[in-house]
Amino acid sequence: MIIALGINDFAHDLSLDDYRQGLSTIIEDLHKTSPKTSILVVSQYQALSDTMRNPSGLPQSQYSELARQTAEHYKVGYLDLGDVWKSFSVVNQSGILTSDKVHPSDAGGQQIAQQIERVIVDKLGLRH
Repeated sequence: MIIALGINDFAHDLSLDDYRQGLSTIIEDLHKTSPKTSILVVSQYQALSDTMRNPSGLPQSQYSELARQTAEHYKVGYLDLGDVWKSFSVVNQSGILTSDKVHPSDAGGQQIAQQIERVIVDKLGLRH
């Protein structure tokens, strides 16, 4: 199961405590209803600008860090797309976002899928 969330939470000024609780609830519910399911938390990438902060003054990186900590706490997989797409400016110029400067284009979706595949394949030891 892939859990990818955070950009809307950040943009709509969801508190970090509420963000952590929401992600924790999703993971706990998945563990209860499907205990054998593998979980991968995918954090957000920088959207809208390199320096954007939400109305509370928080940068997106704080939400990604909280997602990493939560994934670590529950011992589930984690992929930080911020490590892959390091700069909004570069990403925006490369055409991997749609015109809203938030959602990935088809090419961006393919890049995200490749990163998810890499994490899953490496975790399962399927590379030769």
